[in-house]
Parts: sequence; structure tokens; C-alpha cells
Amino acid sequence: MTKRQRAYRQSLIRSIHTSPLWHEVYGNDRELYETMLFNTFRVKSSKELSIEELKSLDDFMHRRTDRVAPGGVYASKQQISFIQTLWFEKATFKLGFNLLKFASRVLKRDVRDLTKITKKEASRLIAGIKALKPLQAVNNV
Repeated sequence: MTKRQRAYRQSLIRSIHTSPLWHEVYGNDRELYETMLFNTFRVKSSKELSIEELKSLDDFMHRRTDRVAPGGVYASKQQISFIQTLWFEKATFKLGFNLLKFASRVLKRDVRDLTKITKKEASRLIAGIKALKPLQAVNNV
């Protein structure tokens, strides 16, 4: 991240935390704010958000939009397709159910549908699948 991007990111965070909505609703109830962040972006703090996510949250907090749009947050069709292809190449048990179980274990949350994972989670899942070792034959002689 460049200096300008870092400064812009910090200004967005500052703008969010000084917005009227933040003071009215979330200023007195930090837990409510964290819950909103987690339900929308799957993070606990605004420090973990990307610039695009921060812009979306800033628009919502300043009431320029009526809801927080997690646009670009969910995994793309290409990422999901890559995850499925990689899974069928690497996995011993190739059922889709096993992929969801593996995703739940790697992401440390219940995953019932790959279209509901974020781009960051998709990247973590891809890394996890790539790290799978092939099953070794056991020689019990």
C-alpha cells in the first residue's frame, strides 16, 4: 500500500468515526458497531477493511446510501470455480459436502454455501486446499 493509499484509508476511517450516524447509533454501543461490521464484512474492526469497503461504509454512515453495500466483498464466480476445480484435483474425498466441511474448518465458521464467502476467505481457502498433501498408502507389513 502506498503512502497516499494509507493516508486515504486513514481519512476514511476518521470520516466514519466522526459521522453523525456513528455518534447517534454506534458511539455509545461499540458491540452493536462490531456486530454490524461482522455481519456485513466479516471483520471485527474497521481497520481490517479495504479501501472499497471503507468507502461503502462511509457512504452509509454519512447517509449517502440507505444500506451498506458489501460490493466486491463476496468471492467472484472465478474464485469459486477455481476452488471447486482445485478441490477435485487435490482432495481424496471429492464430494461437495466434504469441500464445505473443509471450508468450515479452515475459515473457522459454518460454511453452507461457497457463494457467501468473502474474497479474503476465498484466498485463505485456496491456500488451504493447495496445502493439502496427497494421501500416502500405509504399508502394514
